[in-house]
Amino acid sequence: MAAGFQVFAADGQTLQVDGEYINFSLRKSGTISSSMIKANGLGGYHCCIDITGFNNPTVAYIASGSGNRCSMEIIRPEGTYLGGYVGGRSYVRFTFDDSSASVTYYIFDQWTAPRGNSGVEVFNYSGQVVFHSDWYTMQVRGVINVPANRPRIVNLSSGGDPETFTVGSIVAGTAIMPTFCRLYTVAPYQDIPVTYKSGFWTSGNTLYTRYIAAGEYGNSQGWNYNDDWAMPILMVDISVCPVPYG
Repeated sequence: MAAGFQVFAADGQTLQVDGEYINFSLRKSGTISSSMIKANGLGGYHCCIDITGFNNPTVAYIASGSGNRCSMEIIRPEGTYLGGYVGGRSYVRFTFDDSSASVTYYIFDQWTAPRGNSGVEVFNYSGQVVFHSDWYTMQVRGVINVPANRPRIVNLSSGGDPETFTVGSIVAGTAIMPTFCRLYTVAPYQDIPVTYKSGFWTSGNTLYTRYIAAGEYGNSQGWNYNDDWAMPILMVDISVCPVPYG
């Protein structure tokens, strides 16, 4: 921008506030408990959070302990499936391999969040509020990468288990925000295909990943497909974000 208001972090490069666009801020948060997790009818478990009407949602979550490992993706189903969820609506879908899992999520969006009558406000040229000091703005504290071809799918056709891969250390007080959801579908001997998705969990400040079963898809031709690229994972500060919110 040629003129206007900007705020940078201490490194002098990270832009925190800009008078030309709405910052991402917390729109919804909560905790998924076992009572909210449903069998998806295909051999796995899931929970869907309705985000219909959100603008540009992006999701961070905390899954602490291997019993809570899960994958996350944003979906808009067509037709009626997923246990009665409505076609044409938008959801954050969490997939689990354990029906007793518990995960805390934080959904950020570009929206005009509630604000009080005091504090710092920034307006764009159209008079729209693009920042308020009351907002729980999304702050990225770092990036950690899952390399290509890891974790591996090990001997699934003969009853083996997926590999557990240690991604590395995450910043304390952050939640992980995967940039996409990896898929791996295997159908040994052209049998019923089983889809696996990249699941994550933490133990202390260490992040782990492995593929988790997301369901068997009967009456389909068998195939093998590995959606496997390097995956950047953002570490988002949630130290001041309330739960539940929105």
